[in-house]
Amino acid sequence: MGVTALMKWWMSLSRAEMLSLGLTAAGVTTAGAIIAPRALVAMQATAPAAITHNGLSEVRLEILHGLHALLASCDALITVREGRGSRGAAVTLWHSDDRERGVVNEDELLVLLHSPLLRTLTAYTSDLEDEDAPGPSLSADALVDESMPENWRLRPGVRGRVIATDITAVAIERGREAGGMATLTLVLHWDGPTPDEPDVGAATVSLPAVHRAGSTRH
Repeated sequence: MGVTALMKWWMSLSRAEMLSLGLTAAGVTTAGAIIAPRALVAMQATAPAAITHNGLSEVRLEILHGLHALLASCDALITVREGRGSRGAAVTLWHSDDRERGVVNEDELLVLLHSPLLRTLTAYTSDLEDEDAPGPSLSADALVDESMPENWRLRPGVRGRVIATDITAVAIERGREAGGMATLTLVLHWDGPTPDEPDVGAATVSLPAVHRAGSTRH
């Protein structure tokens, strides 16, 4: 299932169907989570060790589980960017390599971008009209450019879907493992009981790291 189909599948679910998946959230577009069917078993098997938090509410914990499942469903990690000032943290992921093997096509890309102003975490993907033909490929320079997340969301055909709200900060940790793998941790901060006690939750996954952005990966 491609990333666009994945998002459409999630958006099409009724509340009852979300409940049956154990992923109820307070509104799909404002506090939703996205999960691929093939990630359900993996989430059940790995989520306890891959998710940490300081006592989140049920709704926020469900969002964190959904974020973990979305990350775990991706084929590879391309690049990460820490937030600085008004520019939010961002993660660029290769969701699937279903088109041209070893080539990052537009409809295979997933960008997660935090907006400090709107306090949202949004997933940006390309909605192409022709699902049978591969989308345009993206150059290595474009993929690793610091402004890539902002440039990407302004491209024709790119659609953003808010997957978490009231996010005051996002921290990103990237570690390296043997065999071309990378450990990716996204730490989400929400307002807590007091300004000095924010609600914090982290989702960690291990993904193949892109060896040469835009062409091949380990």
